[in-house]
Amino acid sequence: MEFRLARRSRSHFAFATLATLAAISLISACSADAPPGEPVVTTIQSFTATSLNATSPALITLGWNVQGLGGQLATCEITSDDPAMSPITIDSCRASESRNVSAATNDPSRTITYSLKVTSAIGVIDNATTTFTIGAGATESFDIALSGVDSLPAEVADAVTAAVSRWEQVIVSGFPDSSSYPAWCQNPVGYTMPSTIDDLLIHFEVVEMDGLNGTLASAGPDCILLEGERALTGIVSVDSADVDAMIEDGTLTNVLIHEIGHVLGLGTLWDTGSWGSRHLILGSGTDNPRLNGPATNAEWQRLGGLGETPLEATGSAGTRESHWRESTFETEVMTGWIDLTAPLSTVTAAGLADLGFNVDLAAADDYTLPGGTGGAGVLRPGGQTRQLIEDGRFAPPMRTPR
Repeated sequence: MEFRLARRSRSHFAFATLATLAAISLISACSADAPPGEPVVTTIQSFTATSLNATSPALITLGWNVQGLGGQLATCEITSDDPAMSPITIDSCRASESRNVSAATNDPSRTITYSLKVTSAIGVIDNATTTFTIGAGATESFDIALSGVDSLPAEVADAVTAAVSRWEQVIVSGFPDSSSYPAWCQNPVGYTMPSTIDDLLIHFEVVEMDGLNGTLASAGPDCILLEGERALTGIVSVDSADVDAMIEDGTLTNVLIHEIGHVLGLGTLWDTGSWGSRHLILGSGTDNPRLNGPATNAEWQRLGGLGETPLEATGSAGTRESHWRESTFETEVMTGWIDLTAPLSTVTAAGLADLGFNVDLAAADDYTLPGGTGGAGVLRPGGQTRQLIEDGRFAPPMRTPR
């Protein structure tokens, strides 16, 4: 992805009766599916546990649909026979919602039971259980191998090290080493394929791009593995005309964290086109594109969002639909704008889980949606400088099976 620099600012009396009526409506709420006048009993229609990666440590998405709430509010309580999991209580629980939980095991296989209880002011409405089986995971850590760093200025090399370390904290287990590369990954431009890659190789370079205050950096996957639909190698390029300014204003590390995120697949591998099977973007080409990743959506909903996770709907091809929506997430590191303070939220960490990585949500930064639920309509303090990603092409073109 490429950055361009831009600056802009940024009644007590009726209580008992009403409570009673509300409680009654929770049990026999009207439903559009029922004939007029006929009550529908509120029930948990579905309660599921899913994960793209079922190996330890697993991030498991618990999702549910409660029929018959009729717009009324309830409380959802999630418990488990996993002693490592703390109970989750959700006040004002929605009829359709999800949450992420983590689970680990040292055994070859372990089955965990999760329970959902939905209650109202008058008591329990319904209960449901579901199970999930996890297997033993990789014992090795996730590692990013570096290329070209020895040729970088010292300040840039330090920022690369910090940015790489940040992602290695979030991704908690690696993949088998790669030593046999597919034909489409041969003869890369700008770097040499080593004999073995563990787990991802990124080539970093400072190059002349388009002059001062234009494109700041460009990055993307280079060699793509068909198995797992993930990057084996990638390239991050920094504009030589802008690098000193980024060092001076303190944004270089955040820019590199952002760019490495694209190499990992955030915004670049959400839709793998005709050669892959991953198609996570809903509403592409409309004014409301969203990412339909189960783990991502669970974190978005935990923060107060509704439905699927909003994607950027403005800008050119490299900004639009390849970042979280700026008007909603504002300072988050994977929006289309970079800030001096750019938290890596659980939404971004969960986004990697939807790409097949084992992640630790606890390693994410503290983050809340600006302005409360939905995060819309709130301006930042005037005069704050942001750096806009615009005209963002993926560089280099991804090398894929076809």
